[in-house]
Amino acid sequence: MSSERSDPLTSFIYSFHVPLFMIISGYFFSSAMNRPVMQALKEKFLRLGLPILSWSIIYYLILGLKPMEQVNEFWFIKCLLVLDVAFILTKGLIKSSYATMLALPVAFILLTPYTAIWNVAYVCPFFATGLFLRESNRLGKMVSSRYAGWFIAMAAVLYVLLFFVWDYSMSVDVSQWIVCRQSPHWRFDFIAFLVRYAIGIDAFLTLYLILKMCESRLSWLTRPINSLGQQTIGIYIIHSIYMASLIMYVASHFDINRSVRVAMVTLLSIALSYIISLAISKVRYLSICLLGTRYKGLSLSAKKTYLWKGQRYKIFRK
Repeated sequence: MSSERSDPLTSFIYSFHVPLFMIISGYFFSSAMNRPVMQALKEKFLRLGLPILSWSIIYYLILGLKPMEQVNEFWFIKCLLVLDVAFILTKGLIKSSYATMLALPVAFILLTPYTAIWNVAYVCPFFATGLFLRESNRLGKMVSSRYAGWFIAMAAVLYVLLFFVWDYSMSVDVSQWIVCRQSPHWRFDFIAFLVRYAIGIDAFLTLYLILKMCESRLSWLTRPINSLGQQTIGIYIIHSIYMASLIMYVASHFDINRSVRVAMVTLLSIALSYIISLAISKVRYLSICLLGTRYKGLSLSAKKTYLWKGQRYKIFRK
């Protein structure tokens, strides 16, 4: 995809896509922080760890890739699993959600020079920000405020200004700011780090506020968005298998504008991955092992309801 990265549409997507999805992940992780440690860990290993293991075996059997050769495959989900476990354990130890949100991003950034966790250090501040926004209910207060329209306008204008500053050379693929390591370009890398953070947060705020303000008018989108959300892991992993081949095919068979090509490949890959993931979700063991989801055909007759801190958590068993 290197030939596509100078394309305006690709630059636009790269300016916010990873921060946006990681903030959303942190935002919805909030409930796991308030569950018993062992229960939360078990759920996360089944939801993320089992699909990672299953797809790694498939990659080895089909493509011959050994474990160390798969480090960068579906890295986003691997980082998400590391962060989930780290936040659950840290919260269990120090008992404070806000102290956990502050301590872990700093710890990962400081440890980067001594470990191979750059991607985790890169996404951790976004994950912690999403968690903070949910725990503090800041977004709810912004939406209910009479100035919500002004918040959206300011966020949109700020994004446009930041996008003028943004360049693909500021992406994490090119620029990696590492504390305590004085590279020749460390000043630029530090500025790129700040711009990535600012533009990611702003993109999330803009999208969230717009969707919330238009919630009643966009109610018809709720069902398809929920359906896509349920297949997130499948879409992400499956599309990564054939994305490069699809780009090469479209580039060689269609003489079209780069922006149109990028949009075409993106929509096509999401649609194909969604269909494949949906088909997998209909098969019990494939759904559990490859997608980390409960099989929809499981009987609910043996469900057990646990009460913990006044909240109801339902665990379904066959």
